[in-house]
This record gives sequence, C-alpha cells and structure tokens, in this order.
Amino acid sequence: MRSRVVSIRHPDPVTGPQPHPIHGPGSGSDGRGSEGARRALLLAGIAFALLVAGFWAVIALDGTFPGDTGNAAEVKEQHFHGLALTPAHVLDRLGRLPLTAIVIIVFCAWAWRAFGWRHAVLAFSTLGVSVLTWVIKTIADRTRPSGAGLSTPSFPSGHTTWTTAVFGLAAVLLWQRGHRVWAGTCVVVIATMGPARVMLGVHWTSDVLAGYAVGLAWLIVLVLFGLPWAAADGRPTESADARLAPPSPE
Repeated sequence: MRSRVVSIRHPDPVTGPQPHPIHGPGSGSDGRGSEGARRALLLAGIAFALLVAGFWAVIALDGTFPGDTGNAAEVKEQHFHGLALTPAHVLDRLGRLPLTAIVIIVFCAWAWRAFGWRHAVLAFSTLGVSVLTWVIKTIADRTRPSGAGLSTPSFPSGHTTWTTAVFGLAAVLLWQRGHRVWAGTCVVVIATMGPARVMLGVHWTSDVLAGYAVGLAWLIVLVLFGLPWAAADGRPTESADARLAPPSPE
C-alpha cells in the first residue's frame, strides 16, 4: 500500500501596511517613559491653570495687566485696515457660529470614520472648553479695550481657548494618522488666532495668553484621560477573518 505525503500550504503573512494602534501617553510599551510623560503633561496642565489664576489675580488687584495698555495703543497706532486685517477677520468668523458648529460636525464625523465612535465623543468634548471659558468670563467680568464694539466680558479670549482645544486635539489625531501637513495647518491656526484677536482690537494681550493657557489645559485633560478611553475603538482597517483567510488558488 503506497502512502502519500500531503503538504499543507499555510497562508502567507500579511505584508501590507498595518493599522497603527492609537494610544494615550500612558499606554506605551515603556512603562516608566509613559508614566513620566503623563506626569509631565499633568504638571503642565496644573501650570497652565495656575497661570490663568495669576493673570486673573493681577488684573483684579491692579485693574490691568502689565503691557496690555501699551500693546493696545501700539495696535491703534499701526492703523491696520483692509487686506492687512483680512486673515484676522477670517479667523474671527472661524470662531463664531455657524462656522464653529460646522467645524465640530466635520471633526466628529472624521474622528468616527477614522477611529470609531469614542473618538467622535472625544472630539465633541472639546466644546467643554467653551463652557469653562464662559464661567471664567462671567466671574472675571473684564471690560474689553475701548473701541472693541463688544459688550461681552474680555477675559479670557473665547476664540483662542476654543481654537486651541479643538484644533489642538485635531492636530494630535491627524498626526497619529500620518497626516502631518494637516496637523501642521491646525497648529498654524492656533498660533495665529491669538495675535488676530489683538490686531482686531477686541482683546487685551493678557486675554489671549490666558486663552492659550485655558485651551492647552483642557487639551491636556483630553489627552491624558479622554484619549486612553477612546483608544478602545482600536478598529483595524480590515477584519481578522480577511487577514487569516488562505489565499485563493491561482
């Protein structure tokens, strides 16, 4: 009786690009390094919060912040108008309805498609910084520079806080997805929003600095606590069954 040798062909390993898992700062393979990164971010968040409190204390005691009056007067002397203020006006619209709503909707939709529903919730949670800003504005009740044409409280800059939190988180997620140019664009928007508010004469310089601090503090909270929670999405780009299925016969 003749025996036959039966060869079993195993599926070839997948050599294409694999999905990159999305981790927070505390989920890396190096436990000490990731824990150190979390501690550094936490300390940075506390520092930003104390910075806002320091600005507020100085303004409450002295009625102004060093350099605010001089910067406002210098802006008026420059007589910015026309095309010179076009970028500032565009950024001003970006921080107002309906564009703010459109940005959030697009951001949430992209986050859901790219990562999963948890990241969409994380993107939506950036709106919490607007609530925090409103609370600080109500308590501080600081008057805007003369000629601003706005009656709402000035401290901190709402445009700056919102942009820092929303576009900051977008930059983090875009960078993780490998979209470096878009991530850099978000950083540019953040960096230019503050000076634009001062150029338009609607905020003191300290309002803008405090706005950056509030926005960064909120962003750190989202990265430290929200991003690890959202990492449970972890959706691969292709199903496990598709990866393990044997190749079709040629």
